[in-house]
Amino acid sequence: MKKLKINPVLFIIILFFIILLIMKHKDDIFPEDTKTMKESIQEIAESLPSLQDEITYIKTSPNLLEMPIEASFSADKFFFRLKAEAIRLGQITEVDLEKHVEQIYDEAMQLLEIAETEYNIVLTPTEVANYIEENFSNTMDDNQEMYAEALGIQIDQYEKYFQRDLHIFNLLFSKLYPALQEKYPQETGEEDSEYDVRLREEIQKQLQQNY
Repeated sequence: MKKLKINPVLFIIILFFIILLIMKHKDDIFPEDTKTMKESIQEIAESLPSLQDEITYIKTSPNLLEMPIEASFSADKFFFRLKAEAIRLGQITEVDLEKHVEQIYDEAMQLLEIAETEYNIVLTPTEVANYIEENFSNTMDDNQEMYAEALGIQIDQYEKYFQRDLHIFNLLFSKLYPALQEKYPQETGEEDSEYDVRLREEIQKQLQQNY
Protein backbone atom coordinates (compact mmCIF):
# COMPACT_ATOMS: atom_id res chain seq x y z
CA MET A 1 0.00 0.00 0.00
CA LYS A 2 1.15 3.55 -0.65
CA LYS A 3 0.67 6.72 1.29
CA LEU A 4 1.29 10.31 0.37
CA LYS A 5 3.89 11.91 2.59
CA ILE A 6 2.42 15.04 4.16
CA ASN A 7 5.00 17.80 4.66
CA PRO A 8 4.48 20.17 7.65
CA VAL A 9 2.57 23.30 6.81
CA LEU A 10 5.09 26.13 7.04
CA PHE A 11 3.11 29.20 7.91
CA ILE A 12 -0.63 29.06 7.28
CA ILE A 13 -1.38 26.31 9.80
CA ILE A 14 -3.05 28.83 12.10
CA LEU A 15 -5.78 29.31 9.48
CA PHE A 16 -6.26 25.66 8.72
CA PHE A 17 -6.36 24.16 12.21
CA ILE A 18 -8.09 21.08 10.90
CA ILE A 19 -4.84 20.08 9.24
CA LEU A 20 -3.01 20.79 12.49
CA LEU A 21 -5.43 18.59 14.43
CA ILE A 22 -4.99 15.71 12.00
CA MET A 23 -1.20 15.91 12.08
CA LYS A 24 -0.91 16.57 15.80
CA HIS A 25 -3.12 13.63 16.78
CA LYS A 26 -2.04 11.27 14.02
CA ASP A 27 -0.95 8.57 16.47
CA ASP A 28 -3.80 8.78 18.97
CA ILE A 29 -6.80 10.05 17.02
CA PHE A 30 -8.63 6.77 17.66
CA PRO A 31 -9.62 5.45 21.08
CA GLU A 32 -8.86 1.89 22.12
CA ASP A 33 -12.33 0.76 21.06
CA THR A 34 -11.62 1.08 17.35
CA LYS A 35 -14.84 -0.69 16.36
CA THR A 36 -16.91 1.99 18.07
CA MET A 37 -14.83 4.73 16.44
CA LYS A 38 -15.24 3.19 12.98
CA GLU A 39 -18.99 2.96 13.44
CA SER A 40 -19.07 6.60 14.54
CA ILE A 41 -17.14 7.63 11.43
CA GLN A 42 -19.56 5.68 9.25
CA GLU A 43 -22.54 7.42 10.89
CA ILE A 44 -21.01 10.84 10.30
CA ALA A 45 -20.29 10.07 6.65
CA GLU A 46 -23.78 8.66 6.04
CA SER A 47 -25.35 11.85 7.44
CA LEU A 48 -23.61 14.08 4.86
CA PRO A 49 -25.17 13.79 1.37
CA SER A 50 -22.43 15.60 -0.54
CA LEU A 51 -19.80 13.45 1.14
CA GLN A 52 -21.66 10.35 -0.01
CA ASP A 53 -21.77 11.80 -3.53
CA GLU A 54 -18.00 12.32 -3.44
CA ILE A 55 -17.38 8.77 -2.24
CA THR A 56 -19.54 7.44 -5.07
CA TYR A 57 -17.61 9.64 -7.50
CA ILE A 58 -14.31 8.31 -6.16
CA LYS A 59 -15.48 4.73 -6.64
CA THR A 60 -16.81 5.15 -10.18
CA SER A 61 -14.87 7.89 -12.00
CA PRO A 62 -12.04 6.69 -14.26
CA ASN A 63 -9.65 9.66 -14.06
CA LEU A 64 -9.90 11.28 -10.67
CA LEU A 65 -6.41 12.77 -10.76
CA GLU A 66 -7.57 15.14 -13.49
CA MET A 67 -10.69 16.45 -11.74
CA PRO A 68 -10.87 20.25 -11.21
CA ILE A 69 -9.07 21.67 -8.18
CA GLU A 70 -12.25 23.10 -6.61
CA ALA A 71 -14.01 19.73 -6.88
CA SER A 72 -11.85 18.38 -4.05
CA PHE A 73 -13.26 20.87 -1.54
CA SER A 74 -16.55 20.74 0.31
CA ALA A 75 -17.91 22.04 3.59
CA ASP A 76 -19.20 18.54 4.37
CA LYS A 77 -15.70 17.09 4.13
CA PHE A 78 -14.37 19.68 6.57
CA PHE A 79 -17.34 18.94 8.85
CA PHE A 80 -16.60 15.21 8.63
CA ARG A 81 -12.99 15.68 9.73
CA LEU A 82 -13.87 18.05 12.55
CA LYS A 83 -16.70 15.83 13.82
CA ALA A 84 -14.43 12.78 13.92
CA GLU A 85 -11.89 14.76 15.93
CA ALA A 86 -14.62 16.17 18.17
CA ILE A 87 -15.77 12.65 19.04
CA ARG A 88 -12.28 11.84 20.27
CA LEU A 89 -11.77 15.09 22.17
CA GLY A 90 -15.34 15.58 23.38
CA GLN A 91 -14.84 19.35 23.36
CA ILE A 92 -16.72 20.78 20.37
CA THR A 93 -20.48 21.24 20.24
CA GLU A 94 -22.55 20.85 17.06
CA VAL A 95 -23.04 24.63 16.85
CA ASP A 96 -19.30 25.24 17.21
CA LEU A 97 -18.59 22.73 14.46
CA GLU A 98 -20.91 24.45 12.03
CA LYS A 99 -19.29 27.80 12.73
CA HIS A 100 -15.77 26.43 12.31
CA VAL A 101 -16.67 24.59 9.12
CA GLU A 102 -18.05 27.72 7.48
CA GLN A 103 -14.92 29.66 8.37
CA ILE A 104 -12.50 26.96 7.25
CA TYR A 105 -14.25 26.39 3.93
CA ASP A 106 -14.52 30.12 3.20
CA GLU A 107 -10.86 30.71 4.01
CA ALA A 108 -9.79 27.73 1.91
CA MET A 109 -11.57 29.11 -1.13
CA GLN A 110 -10.29 32.61 -0.45
CA LEU A 111 -6.71 31.42 -0.12
CA LEU A 112 -6.89 29.76 -3.54
CA GLU A 113 -8.17 33.04 -4.95
CA ILE A 114 -5.52 35.12 -3.17
CA ALA A 115 -2.76 32.83 -4.44
CA GLU A 116 -3.98 33.38 -7.99
CA THR A 117 -4.82 37.08 -7.93
CA GLU A 118 -2.04 38.38 -5.68
CA TYR A 119 0.81 35.96 -6.43
CA ASN A 120 -0.05 34.48 -9.83
CA ILE A 121 -0.07 30.95 -8.40
CA VAL A 122 -2.53 28.65 -10.16
CA LEU A 123 -2.47 24.91 -9.61
CA THR A 124 -3.57 22.61 -12.40
CA PRO A 125 -5.05 19.11 -11.99
CA THR A 126 -2.06 17.64 -13.83
CA GLU A 127 0.37 19.42 -11.50
CA VAL A 128 -1.48 18.13 -8.45
CA ALA A 129 -1.60 14.62 -9.92
CA ASN A 130 2.16 14.67 -10.50
CA TYR A 131 2.75 15.96 -6.98
CA ILE A 132 0.71 13.13 -5.50
CA GLU A 133 2.43 10.44 -7.56
CA GLU A 134 5.92 11.79 -6.88
CA ASN A 135 5.41 11.92 -3.11
CA PHE A 136 4.15 8.41 -2.47
CA SER A 137 5.96 6.18 0.01
CA ASN A 138 5.30 2.54 0.84
CA THR A 139 3.94 2.95 4.35
CA MET A 140 0.39 3.20 5.69
CA ASP A 141 -0.70 3.55 9.30
CA ASP A 142 -3.69 1.93 10.99
CA ASN A 143 -5.55 5.21 11.42
CA GLN A 144 -5.72 5.85 7.69
CA GLU A 145 -6.75 2.26 7.06
CA MET A 146 -9.61 2.73 9.52
CA TYR A 147 -10.83 5.91 7.83
CA ALA A 148 -10.73 4.25 4.42
CA GLU A 149 -12.58 1.19 5.67
CA ALA A 150 -15.21 3.29 7.43
CA LEU A 151 -15.80 5.30 4.24
CA GLY A 152 -16.03 2.14 2.15
CA ILE A 153 -13.13 2.98 -0.18
CA GLN A 154 -9.68 1.54 -0.87
CA ILE A 155 -6.69 2.96 0.98
CA ASP A 156 -5.15 4.39 -2.18
CA GLN A 157 -8.50 6.01 -3.04
CA TYR A 158 -8.62 7.57 0.42
CA GLU A 159 -5.08 8.94 0.21
CA LYS A 160 -5.02 10.06 -3.42
CA TYR A 161 -8.56 11.33 -3.87
CA PHE A 162 -10.42 11.82 -0.61
CA GLN A 163 -7.40 13.57 0.92
CA ARG A 164 -6.69 15.45 -2.31
CA ASP A 165 -7.72 18.82 -0.84
CA LEU A 166 -5.03 18.54 1.84
CA HIS A 167 -2.46 17.56 -0.77
CA ILE A 168 -3.48 20.57 -2.86
CA PHE A 169 -2.75 22.85 0.08
CA ASN A 170 0.62 21.23 0.74
CA LEU A 171 1.55 21.99 -2.85
CA LEU A 172 0.04 25.48 -2.68
CA PHE A 173 1.97 26.31 0.52
CA SER A 174 5.25 25.18 -1.06
CA LYS A 175 4.69 27.79 -3.80
CA LEU A 176 3.07 30.54 -1.74
CA TYR A 177 5.67 30.69 1.02
CA PRO A 178 8.57 31.66 -1.32
CA ALA A 179 6.29 34.22 -2.97
CA LEU A 180 5.57 35.78 0.42
CA GLN A 181 9.26 35.81 1.27
CA GLU A 182 9.97 37.67 -1.95
CA LYS A 183 7.23 40.23 -1.36
CA TYR A 184 7.99 40.64 2.35
CA PRO A 185 11.75 40.05 2.86
CA GLN A 186 13.10 39.15 6.26
CA GLU A 187 14.39 42.24 8.03
CA THR A 188 17.85 42.57 9.50
CA GLY A 189 17.88 41.16 13.02
CA GLU A 190 14.42 39.63 12.65
CA GLU A 191 14.25 36.15 14.18
CA ASP A 192 12.93 33.32 11.98
CA SER A 193 10.01 32.75 14.34
CA GLU A 194 9.12 36.44 14.24
CA TYR A 195 9.36 36.42 10.46
CA ASP A 196 7.02 33.45 10.17
CA VAL A 197 4.49 35.23 12.39
CA ARG A 198 4.69 38.33 10.21
CA LEU A 199 4.09 36.29 7.05
CA ARG A 200 1.07 34.63 8.66
CA GLU A 201 -0.27 38.03 9.64
CA GLU A 202 0.06 39.28 6.06
CA ILE A 203 -2.07 36.39 4.79
CA GLN A 204 -4.55 36.91 7.62
CA LYS A 205 -4.93 40.55 6.63
CA GLN A 206 -5.69 39.59 3.05
CA LEU A 207 -8.23 37.00 4.15
CA GLN A 208 -9.95 39.54 6.40
CA GLN A 209 -10.16 42.01 3.54
CA ASN A 210 -12.12 39.43 1.55
CA TYR A 211 -14.81 39.01 4.20
